[in-house]
Amino acid sequence: MITRSYVIADPQGLHARPAAQFIQAMALCPEAVQVTFGEKQANGKSILNVLALGVRAGDAIVVHYQTDDEAIVKRCEEALQPLLQ
Repeated sequence: MITRSYVIADPQGLHARPAAQFIQAMALCPEAVQVTFGEKQANGKSILNVLALGVRAGDAIVVHYQTDDEAIVKRCEEALQPLLQ
């Protein structure tokens, strides 16, 4: 498992369109992805789960990629760049 922390920069946080972009980026990982925000955890490939986290601009999230392949994580991170600080 590879774990990364990210700070969301999009002014909308992970709401609507940014959440959809997040899900598309996570879809690049063939394995499961879990997102932690504070005490909440969510399936990183479910838009409803991600929206339920209530992540706002400037909030930090932790993403747990259920893979050991750094190349896959790098592709996901490249797709996430527009949302991150």
